[in-house]
Amino acid sequence: MTIPRDTFGWVDLASTDQEAAKKFYSELFEWEAQDGPLPDGGYYTNFTKDGKAVAGLGATMAEGMPSMWSSYVLVDSADEKTKAAKEAGGQVFMEPMDVMEFGRMAFLADPSGAAFGLWEPKTHKGAEMYGDHGSLAWNELATRDLDAARPFYEKVFGWEWESMDMGEGNMYHLGGIGQDKRAGGLDMGEMWPAEVPAHWDVYFAVDEHEAAAKKAVELGATDMSGVIDVPMAGIMHYLQDPTGAFFYILQPAPRPEE
Repeated sequence: MTIPRDTFGWVDLASTDQEAAKKFYSELFEWEAQDGPLPDGGYYTNFTKDGKAVAGLGATMAEGMPSMWSSYVLVDSADEKTKAAKEAGGQVFMEPMDVMEFGRMAFLADPSGAAFGLWEPKTHKGAEMYGDHGSLAWNELATRDLDAARPFYEKVFGWEWESMDMGEGNMYHLGGIGQDKRAGGLDMGEMWPAEVPAHWDVYFAVDEHEAAAKKAVELGATDMSGVIDVPMAGIMHYLQDPTGAFFYILQPAPRPEE
């Protein structure tokens, strides 16, 4: 399985408690954890499932920062895409840098303020599973300025957007390369607290949402939403892990028969 360039193909968690996070996700998704040393004396965990890379885990970069999942777009050149992002009105939080022999990365934000990473693979190719139980299944932009955000992803990554009417005046936007849509976008309405900034959310696929949500809670997570049933998409829960990071689990809707 190869995830196309210019689409999201890696996620990692910066956690205030790496060991607690490692235990939680290893048990929830049956991930295997391999720790590798970092030059600063810390360590980074690569999670695999059935021997295939699915996600990463590291420490938060500064004291006081909350635990948070980050999404990375796979690119051929982090330097070229960083330049394109600047020209399209984006912010650069971290200029491109080599991550040992694994790849080259940068960290940016779109004009609406949603942060994301770039990953230029070398020996680490990004996620090797997509859409299967315990693997990345979707990335979703929540923002108060879709009119600023959508053209940015079009210019930098060549995305095309399709809009769907979800009823009651709510629109949902699918983004990606051609017909390969692997990201969504929504407007943060009044239901979102004012202090919550624009951001990218991470979804992990599960075979059975009820069992997965129950297991997550037993392991110390909080089910923030209960069941969210979205026609054509699937059934999901919005969870907060024991270290404070938010993420979704998604039981995808059955595909229409050919």
